[in-house]
Amino acid sequence: MKNIKSWGLLIVLMLNLFSLTACNNVQSIAEETTELTDSEASEQVVSEPSEEQKGDDVEITLNIYNLNKEAIYSEKIKTEKSNLLELMSTIDALKLKTEDSEGGKFIVSIMDISYDYGRYWNCYINGEILQENIGLYEIIDNDVVELRYEKVGE
Repeated sequence: MKNIKSWGLLIVLMLNLFSLTACNNVQSIAEETTELTDSEASEQVVSEPSEEQKGDDVEITLNIYNLNKEAIYSEKIKTEKSNLLELMSTIDALKLKTEDSEGGKFIVSIMDISYDYGRYWNCYINGEILQENIGLYEIIDNDVVELRYEKVGE
């Protein structure tokens, strides 16, 4: 019986020794990782990409037509923006006004031409009517975007 107690005590002591060693190893690994991360961070130099390096620029054509199908705005735009509505919001000449709706953003007016009963703004991308909400559309290089003020049924 005395032999079993001795063995039990020896096992408990060894387990404690192993757990202390494991904790020290984990702590030293964490310290090494922190030191490495801190030294790497201080050595990094952040620089802005040059104009040539910016490969994210896209160019689109934006045309806006009134109810008489006359172009009231036309411009080729080079931009880093990817969202159509976000881009349009940055163009002061458009005087863009939107409202939130169930499906996303709704165009209230462009260049002081507001939607009215039976008349509204439609968006066309490369000649096809935009099936999603304008606030969700991600522009692609060389897109031709047309906003047409139209009567229902035309």
